Amino acid sequence: MQGTTRRKLILLTTFTLLIALYVLTKIGDVWHRGSLPGDLSARMELYKTPVKKYADQYGLDWLLICAVIRQESGFNPRAKSSVGAKGLMQLMPGTAKELGIRNPYHPERNIAAGVRYLRQQYDRFPKSQHTDRVKLALASYNGGVGHVFDARALAQHAGEDANRWEAVRPALGKLTHKHKSLHRRVWRDGRPEHGYFPGYRQTVAYVDRVIGYYERFSREGR
Repeated sequence: MQGTTRRKLILLTTFTLLIALYVLTKIGDVWHRGSLPGDLSARMELYKTPVKKYADQYGLDWLLICAVIRQESGFNPRAKSSVGAKGLMQLMPGTAKELGIRNPYHPERNIAAGVRYLRQQYDRFPKSQHTDRVKLALASYNGGVGHVFDARALAQHAGEDANRWEAVRPALGKLTHKHKSLHRRVWRDGRPEHGYFPGYRQTVAYVDRVIGYYERFSREGR
């Protein structure tokens, strides 16, 4: 009897673990696709008014701003990255200072500054079509506009349209040491004007992820 009970207990435990694993896998899959779990959806709703306010003020889609915040902080106003970026839109200290923000953890001020900064990046690419401008602006927001300009120089050197994200995207990956021979043909001192860019993969992934969230939010009509 004890052996039978033990086997039943093992089977029940195994079954429970399998169910838990299945549920966690589904949750992770939903999270990866950009859907918002309940508590995160509530946070998004909480900041909808200031997001819409400053998105309208700076002429950007409020759902794009939500997508940026989703990626940057998960709508956590107290978020702080390992490199010191703070708040909902993860403003770096230098950027916050430049934009006149003393307390980057203040939700509305962080949103106002972040939207303003994203608009500044958007305005740096006036010859690009809107969709490309958005992606170039996102890359600049994450990786720095200097690296994006350098990638555009490489794209132009290759005969590509430097106003298109699809031409700039692979060029970002050529801003590394292993492409020194190419750099010598483009820049007089033999290196990118704004330095090497080892973090290009992160920036490319960042653009993809934000656009994924943006498209998801737009389909859902949030």
